[in-house]
Amino acid sequence: MNRLPWMVGAMLTSPLVWAAPATQLELVSNYTVNADATHIEEQFSRTRVDEPAAVRGMGQVSLRYSTSLQTLEVLEAYTTTKDGQRIDVAPDKIFEQQLPQSSGAPMFYDHKVKVVVFPQVEVGSVITLRHRLTNLKPNFPGLFTMWEVPPSGPDVEKMSVTLTAPSSLALHIDTREATGGEVASPGPGLRKWEWSFAPRKARPPEPRQVSNRDVAPYVMASSAAVYEEIGATYAQNAGPKAQATPAVRKLADEITKGIKDKRAQAAALYEWVGKNIRYVSIQLEQGGYIPHSADEILEARYGDCKDHVVMLEALLAAKKIRSSAVLVHAGDAYFIPKIVQPSAFNHAITWLPELDVFVDSTPGIMPFGSLTPTEVGKQVLVIDAGKGKPGFRTLPLPTPAGDWLTARSEFTLTEDGTLDGKTAVESGGIYQAGDRAIFANTPADRLPQLANRLVGGRGTGSIEVGDARDFSKPLAYTFAMNLPANVQLPGPGAMAVPSGGRVGNSIAAFAGGGVALEREHPFGCPSPGKQTEITSIKLPANLKVAALPKPLKLVTPFGSYEASYEQSGINVVATRVLTLDYGKPTCTPAEYQQIRIFAQSVGQDLRAQIAYQ
Repeated sequence: MNRLPWMVGAMLTSPLVWAAPATQLELVSNYTVNADATHIEEQFSRTRVDEPAAVRGMGQVSLRYSTSLQTLEVLEAYTTTKDGQRIDVAPDKIFEQQLPQSSGAPMFYDHKVKVVVFPQVEVGSVITLRHRLTNLKPNFPGLFTMWEVPPSGPDVEKMSVTLTAPSSLALHIDTREATGGEVASPGPGLRKWEWSFAPRKARPPEPRQVSNRDVAPYVMASSAAVYEEIGATYAQNAGPKAQATPAVRKLADEITKGIKDKRAQAAALYEWVGKNIRYVSIQLEQGGYIPHSADEILEARYGDCKDHVVMLEALLAAKKIRSSAVLVHAGDAYFIPKIVQPSAFNHAITWLPELDVFVDSTPGIMPFGSLTPTEVGKQVLVIDAGKGKPGFRTLPLPTPAGDWLTARSEFTLTEDGTLDGKTAVESGGIYQAGDRAIFANTPADRLPQLANRLVGGRGTGSIEVGDARDFSKPLAYTFAMNLPANVQLPGPGAMAVPSGGRVGNSIAAFAGGGVALEREHPFGCPSPGKQTEITSIKLPANLKVAALPKPLKLVTPFGSYEASYEQSGINVVATRVLTLDYGKPTCTPAEYQQIRIFAQSVGQDLRAQIAYQ
């Protein structure tokens, strides 16, 4: 969830020497659509294993489907060895499993996976699979959608898509970097389209890059003309589920007892849902679009994102506070196609129009009015954007005023070179997301292990933190550490300003982000906001400071950085302030080069040293 460090996992390997683990020799997708939007998808795939790393993953294929909406048949499955021998998958090596989610939500989840285990898979083997998915009932009545993109992992040699549909079914078509279009009719009352994609070489994933579907070639079709149709149908399905029943009204009154202010009431109801309704992760496009009723959710005490929205909406309605479901993609995808695609969204959150606040109760770790880093700045579909009609809105971005982190560190340097000190950290807005998640999921008896791991074997550490789910105040924690023989004494010598203990966000995390030399795709910008780090070092009385780092001020289109260093007696104080403000959620490869230079300049200052004698 935490968007910083903004380049975690950056790959230093050059794309010129990177090898894809597999080659998609052929991928053929055929869609046959009926007038009522039910349809059959049949896919044929031949994939060659090129690297040892792909053997395990390709040796077992999992096909997911909904038992209430679809049937799935494996028509053909075999391995072709590198010497040309065909070995069919035995019937007992094709079996069904429950998804992990179903164990936590048996009432609400009907998805299964059909697992195909291929024999004798090794480098040079070719995996062949043909399966048929019959969609018995569309998620939205009368709606057919298709969105095909080349896979991002392997090299792709040949890929094609065929679509056959009744002439009576109006379809909207869009493509990007695909060759083909409508062809001769295969029969009376039918239309047919055929497309192919050019061969593609896989590239290593770039850190924090947008989803492959945002940038990849595609073919898509939809029988809906405008997204508002999706919103209206969702409202029709979900609205009756969010009724303020007697049980809901009673609970709402208990939660808000003694609270008169509407915003405070809304916050209390939001917090109750986040803390008491266990979130079961089921994505919209795979888990259906009809939530359960508030009473069902209340009895089960768990639900997916749309169930969270229904539960909160019902509680708010009980206190006469209006709200609406909001569809968003809570991942690395930002692209909303012009052709209606419900799968452009995979998550539901809540909008309170009277307060103009968007909230997401599913993480259970964000204060009222704060969104997670994967949601901010995105275009969303509000189910009731006004007068009962759906419409698009853009979620607010973090700002330096509302999203911040302050770390105050006090260290003592002893004559034997030991650094002993404590860092007090407070954060608000988006900067608390990752830290709250870490502390909420780390038992108190594991905090010493966490602290010592973060110290990295250079000494010992300890963490003190309150309730990570107490939203009445900013998140605060202290990180104490003792680092023996950290500085070479006696002098002459030089020492960097200690960064202090930090669980998540830090200026150093931003500075360490610009390691990739270049980018091809847009990426999620580093989280906007303001970070302030003030570090005080009490020096030994016999240590003489020869030189302090020079003050620095950087101003860029993406933010600013200021650093100052002062000495007062035996104390040295370093003050560093990083302010990031982009005005948009994603950045371009060209902008990355500017951000990279900015990050490197900040990093240089962080490495500046105090010279002593």
